[in-house]
Amino acid sequence: MAADPKRINTARREFLQKGAAAAASSLGMMAFPSCSGSTGQVSLTAALTGNEAAWSFSGSRDWTQDGDGILYSPVWNQYRVRKKGNDLLKREDFAYPSQEALSDTDITVEFRTYYWSVLSTGIAFRAQDSHQLYLVEFYDTERKGPQYSVRLFVQDGFGYRREIAAGFAPHPELPERWVQRGPKADEWEQATPGWAKARVLAQGDRIQVFMDGKAILDVRDATYPAGRAGIVARGPVNFRRLQVSGKRDKRTVPWEASREERPPYFYPWPDTKKEYGDNQTYPGCFRMADGRLGVWMGVTGDPHAPDDILLVWSRDEGATWGDPMLFKKRPDLGKPGYFFGHQDGRLSCLYATTYDWDKKSGGVHIAFSSNGGKTWTPPKPLVVSGKPLNAHASDGTIGPYSPIVRYSDGTLLQYYYHVQTIKGGSQESNAERRDRSLVIRSTDDGKTWTGPHYLDAENFDSNETMGAELADGKIVAFSRTLRSPFMWMSTSADKGLTWSKQTQSNCTGECPFLLRHSNGVLVTGSRGAGIFMKTSIDDGKTWSREVRISLCSGMMGMIEMKDGRVLVVFHEAYRTPTRVRGHYMRVQKSGNLLPA
Repeated sequence: MAADPKRINTARREFLQKGAAAAASSLGMMAFPSCSGSTGQVSLTAALTGNEAAWSFSGSRDWTQDGDGILYSPVWNQYRVRKKGNDLLKREDFAYPSQEALSDTDITVEFRTYYWSVLSTGIAFRAQDSHQLYLVEFYDTERKGPQYSVRLFVQDGFGYRREIAAGFAPHPELPERWVQRGPKADEWEQATPGWAKARVLAQGDRIQVFMDGKAILDVRDATYPAGRAGIVARGPVNFRRLQVSGKRDKRTVPWEASREERPPYFYPWPDTKKEYGDNQTYPGCFRMADGRLGVWMGVTGDPHAPDDILLVWSRDEGATWGDPMLFKKRPDLGKPGYFFGHQDGRLSCLYATTYDWDKKSGGVHIAFSSNGGKTWTPPKPLVVSGKPLNAHASDGTIGPYSPIVRYSDGTLLQYYYHVQTIKGGSQESNAERRDRSLVIRSTDDGKTWTGPHYLDAENFDSNETMGAELADGKIVAFSRTLRSPFMWMSTSADKGLTWSKQTQSNCTGECPFLLRHSNGVLVTGSRGAGIFMKTSIDDGKTWSREVRISLCSGMMGMIEMKDGRVLVVFHEAYRTPTRVRGHYMRVQKSGNLLPA
């Protein structure tokens, strides 16, 4: 039942005058009624205030509720109210208003999101414990349209969150200035689509999801028959009118709230003494001709413009990491990065400033080392088809996205994008940008390069790109879009010289990274409200649904190990002190993914 506005106002007065218990009572909020026997229909209009003992939590317990019955997420309280907190983007907070286990479950809630760096919310149900559960995620697509992405996941005991179904639900449009460039500090609490009402109805193996009364998803899954129901917030989110009803399950579901984050991860360079600063961002990985593995990461300074690059090495297939090498950002060249191990034993490093509008650095430069990075040649402009790469862009600038990729015949490709804007526009606004994806190409181990080879010279909505090789030698590439949730797809039959016209795929995500596993499975990684993976076992004709392997949403890289494991590196967050994480996963021939 919905709370009556007059009673809410009365409750607010009582909250101020008499305390929280009176307010909860006035709002008609109650615990589950007792029922005879082990089964029966139960119902709850949830209140936190005065009923804290009935609630259980995963993540922070720092939820609050005001006199109007509005629930505030822990990040709201920690960042908006107390102005502190260092893990705002690498934590999800779950709140369950009752310890009852329900089979058939009907849960509704109204939520309100804001324009924030990484923000999502959702409904959890049939939770076995703090890891195993169903979850419906609501994620605002923001610059890619006034709508929520609505996705149903099932999460296993490893912590892998596997998508079952996905759809979209429209919400009211906001001013374009807010959407494209973000609201000003004093406008932030107005920058919201407003209250949205979500409902999840689980009856037997049928699961339905509704938004504002409209059916969005209707699927069947029987992984979990019963469990707790509640809400989840990532970022500053508000909730109200949380109602849960359903059938009490006769089975006892032991509850475990683990403090351990799953899936497992490690820090290649934890830097506990902060010798290289508070921030590690934008990582990549590569292998040298002698078998050594390298991981690079931006360190120190603003996470959006790392000043320097730290390179760490592993000589035992990732068991240990060490031998740190620091590469300083150079005002005349930009930041280093995009390391690559050449077949002749050389190590190369690019210096580039992607958005070098006035071209003070002279565009992309490249330096080489013949002794594993101890000494280097002077950086020289990267020459492509006879002239420096930046000379190919009379308007705008060309900057790198992917590391260099070696394909089966020895061809090297590196994926770039050409950034322009409409006259008087800003590259901070997707609506004013004109981006095109391209590659440069080498057939002599990087001694000379040709290009730029545009994937689709007429498509100004395509930027960050990467491609993987198919069984027949063709390359399939996915590209991030500026204005659509679905990535562009293109193929090349001549190792990057020419490309098919880009068409929109059915794969969502940002910042793609592609890998062809030695067993033939294609793996595509991308970021969003987490690090997501998709696989294809038919050479890219069809793709699996997404699997979230981490809640972090930073940039990522992947490389296959000698034993078939895949090392994934990614950073935890952007606007807060952060570290680069590593995670190992197994890629089965069926396309299934498991933690290694």
